[in-house]
Amino acid sequence: MNRKSNILALDPGLREIGFALLEGKDLADYGVKSLCRKGNHQTRPNLASEVMYRLIKDTCPDAVVLERKEIPDTPDGFRLMILIKCAIELGRKLKVPVAEIDSNEIRIEVAGKPVASMQEMANTIASRFPELQKCASVKDRGRRRYWSHLFTSVAAALIYQKNNAQI
Repeated sequence: MNRKSNILALDPGLREIGFALLEGKDLADYGVKSLCRKGNHQTRPNLASEVMYRLIKDTCPDAVVLERKEIPDTPDGFRLMILIKCAIELGRKLKVPVAEIDSNEIRIEVAGKPVASMQEMANTIASRFPELQKCASVKDRGRRRYWSHLFTSVAAALIYQKNNAQI
């Protein structure tokens, strides 16, 4: 009997890291790891690297998927670029293939348009995974931004799965 493939999607950020683990068609694990309480913006990239390393090591995925995003030419943009490169390097170090999926492709595949709002994305994903409905229905803008990392991760994993027939 074939084992279900595991896809770990990460949405690294300077404040939070969203993650989703798909085992076949099932959403096996998901969440958002907060980095804000554990250090200043100078130390967060190291903390983020540790979090991503643990997620990859603990879940033993067949692939790691990241959102390819536009990175602003700012100090925070530079830190974000380092985090993304770090995730790619961690995958290499742990011998796990890493794929990046364009943010426009994610929005088009999930919500049908490249300018879809995060709320539209969240609602579409929560309709497939009802356990995420509580995260999709938050009213507070800050909490919606927090949970957006989760929904981006789930969407990236689903698209990778679809494009690579990993079921």
